[in-house]
Amino acid sequence: MFADNALSAYSGRRRPRYRAILAAIRAGRIDAVPAWHTDRLHRSPVELEEYIAVCTEGRDVPTHTVQAEPLDLSSPSGRMVARQLGAVARYESEHRSERVRRAFLQGAQQGRQGTTRVAVS
Repeated sequence: MFADNALSAYSGRRRPRYRAILAAIRAGRIDAVPAWHTDRLHRSPVELEEYIAVCTEGRDVPTHTVQAEPLDLSSPSGRMVARQLGAVARYESEHRSERVRRAFLQGAQQGRQGTTRVAVS
């Protein structure tokens, strides 16, 4: 099993087990990728494009999810769906990050405890 627990796909931090999945696909050791949802695999367009390339390099490695339909990355329409799901996941992550940052800033400005570590960009 490949799981990067407590490492967000959105964070940009290196996810060793995700990289291991890609390596296993490249080596031909995986013939399908199960996932809870596509946004648990990747939330970065760059990462998604690499995933598509790896899953379609000389073979067809499907992605099966519990919460969404299987992805057929071997077809233009399947890749389009994957990219749309990826764009929505990225938007949701960015929007949530913005809301959380704003809430922390507001809490800090109002003197609430637990809001002293505010990252303002």
